[in-house]
Amino acid sequence: MPARFTSASGHDAHFQVLPDVVEAAEELAVVDQVTVMRRDASALYRSEPISGRRPLGLGAALALLAEQSRPYTDQEAAQFWAVQRQLHQAMPQYRDDLVDIAARAIPLMPPARQPRRLEPPVSAAALPLPCRAG
Repeated sequence: MPARFTSASGHDAHFQVLPDVVEAAEELAVVDQVTVMRRDASALYRSEPISGRRPLGLGAALALLAEQSRPYTDQEAAQFWAVQRQLHQAMPQYRDDLVDIAARAIPLMPPARQPRRLEPPVSAAALPLPCRAG
Protein backbone atom coordinates (compact mmCIF):
# COMPACT_ATOMS: atom_id res chain seq x y z
CA MET A 1 0.00 0.00 0.00
CA PRO A 2 1.50 3.36 -0.93
CA ALA A 3 2.40 5.87 1.75
CA ARG A 4 -0.25 8.42 2.50
CA PHE A 5 -0.42 11.43 4.77
CA THR A 6 -3.04 13.24 6.75
CA SER A 7 -2.56 15.90 9.37
CA ALA A 8 -3.07 14.96 13.02
CA SER A 9 -6.23 17.06 13.15
CA GLY A 10 -7.53 15.43 9.95
CA HIS A 11 -6.79 12.01 11.41
CA ASP A 12 -8.68 12.84 14.60
CA ALA A 13 -11.71 14.19 12.76
CA HIS A 14 -11.99 11.12 10.51
CA PHE A 15 -11.13 8.64 13.25
CA GLN A 16 -13.94 9.94 15.47
CA VAL A 17 -16.74 10.07 12.89
CA LEU A 18 -15.87 7.05 10.75
CA PRO A 19 -17.71 4.46 12.91
CA ASP A 20 -20.92 6.52 12.70
CA VAL A 21 -20.51 7.00 8.95
CA VAL A 22 -19.90 3.28 8.40
CA GLU A 23 -22.92 2.38 10.54
CA ALA A 24 -25.15 4.82 8.64
CA ALA A 25 -23.92 3.53 5.28
CA GLU A 26 -24.65 -0.03 6.28
CA GLU A 27 -28.21 0.91 7.29
CA LEU A 28 -29.00 2.81 4.08
CA ALA A 29 -30.87 0.93 1.38
CA VAL A 30 -28.91 2.80 -1.32
CA VAL A 31 -25.58 1.31 -0.18
CA ASP A 32 -25.02 -2.15 -1.65
CA GLN A 33 -21.95 -3.15 0.31
CA VAL A 34 -19.80 -1.95 3.18
CA THR A 35 -16.30 -3.36 3.53
CA VAL A 36 -13.97 -2.76 6.47
CA MET A 37 -10.31 -3.23 5.60
CA ARG A 38 -7.46 -4.27 7.87
CA ARG A 39 -4.24 -2.29 7.98
CA ASP A 40 -2.76 -4.71 5.45
CA ALA A 41 -5.63 -3.88 3.03
CA SER A 42 -7.31 -7.30 3.35
CA ALA A 43 -11.06 -7.37 3.91
CA LEU A 44 -11.97 -7.78 7.56
CA TYR A 45 -15.73 -7.42 7.23
CA ARG A 46 -18.11 -7.20 4.31
CA SER A 47 -21.86 -6.70 4.36
CA GLU A 48 -23.75 -7.13 1.17
CA PRO A 49 -27.31 -7.99 0.29
CA ILE A 50 -28.19 -11.65 -0.05
CA SER A 51 -30.85 -12.34 -2.69
CA GLY A 52 -31.69 -8.63 -2.80
CA ARG A 53 -32.36 -8.39 0.96
CA ARG A 54 -30.36 -6.29 3.40
CA PRO A 55 -28.09 -8.31 5.71
CA LEU A 56 -29.48 -8.92 9.19
CA GLY A 57 -26.32 -8.05 11.06
CA LEU A 58 -24.96 -4.54 11.09
CA GLY A 59 -21.41 -5.18 12.20
CA ALA A 60 -19.29 -2.82 10.13
CA ALA A 61 -18.96 -0.22 12.90
CA LEU A 62 -17.99 -2.90 15.44
CA ALA A 63 -15.45 -4.39 13.03
CA LEU A 64 -14.02 -0.92 12.40
CA LEU A 65 -13.72 -0.10 16.11
CA ALA A 66 -12.04 -3.45 16.75
CA GLU A 67 -9.54 -2.84 13.96
CA GLN A 68 -8.82 0.72 15.15
CA SER A 69 -7.87 -0.60 18.59
CA ARG A 70 -6.11 -3.81 17.48
CA PRO A 71 -2.41 -3.93 18.34
CA TYR A 72 -0.04 -3.82 15.38
CA THR A 73 1.66 -7.03 14.34
CA ASP A 74 5.43 -6.85 14.10
CA GLN A 75 5.18 -6.66 10.30
CA GLU A 76 2.55 -3.88 10.43
CA ALA A 77 4.68 -1.93 12.90
CA ALA A 78 7.75 -2.26 10.68
CA GLN A 79 5.71 -1.02 7.71
CA PHE A 80 4.31 1.90 9.74
CA TRP A 81 7.82 3.04 10.77
CA ALA A 82 9.09 2.65 7.18
CA VAL A 83 6.25 4.86 5.91
CA GLN A 84 6.95 7.37 8.68
CA ARG A 85 10.61 7.59 7.58
CA GLN A 86 9.50 8.15 3.95
CA LEU A 87 7.04 10.85 4.98
CA HIS A 88 9.64 12.63 7.17
CA GLN A 89 12.00 12.73 4.17
CA ALA A 90 9.37 13.73 1.63
CA MET A 91 7.52 16.28 3.79
CA PRO A 92 9.79 17.75 6.46
CA GLN A 93 7.42 20.72 6.81
CA TYR A 94 4.92 18.33 8.48
CA ARG A 95 7.38 17.05 11.07
CA ASP A 96 5.22 18.04 14.07
CA ASP A 97 2.15 16.28 12.62
CA LEU A 98 4.18 13.18 11.82
CA VAL A 99 5.61 13.05 15.34
CA ASP A 100 2.11 13.46 16.77
CA ILE A 101 0.70 10.69 14.56
CA ALA A 102 3.54 8.36 15.54
CA ALA A 103 2.91 9.08 19.22
CA ARG A 104 -0.71 7.96 18.74
CA ALA A 105 0.42 4.66 17.20
CA ILE A 106 3.05 3.78 19.81
CA PRO A 107 0.63 2.32 22.41
CA LEU A 108 -0.52 -0.22 19.80
CA MET A 109 3.01 -1.21 18.79
CA PRO A 110 4.72 -4.43 19.91
CA PRO A 111 7.24 -3.63 22.68
CA ALA A 112 10.19 -4.37 20.39
CA ARG A 113 8.92 -1.78 17.88
CA GLN A 114 8.31 0.97 20.40
CA PRO A 115 10.94 3.69 20.71
CA ARG A 116 13.35 3.14 23.56
CA ARG A 117 12.53 5.12 26.63
CA LEU A 118 15.23 7.14 28.24
CA GLU A 119 15.94 6.23 31.81
CA PRO A 120 15.29 9.07 34.24
CA PRO A 121 18.47 10.68 35.47
CA VAL A 122 19.93 9.32 38.64
CA SER A 123 19.75 11.94 41.32
CA ALA A 124 23.13 13.55 41.69
CA ALA A 125 24.83 13.90 45.00
CA ALA A 126 25.05 17.41 46.30
CA LEU A 127 28.36 19.04 45.58
CA PRO A 128 30.20 20.50 48.52
CA LEU A 129 29.99 24.26 48.74
CA PRO A 130 33.26 26.12 48.79
CA CYS A 131 34.22 27.31 52.23
CA ARG A 132 34.65 31.01 52.61
CA ALA A 133 37.60 32.06 54.61
CA GLY A 134 37.02 34.72 57.01
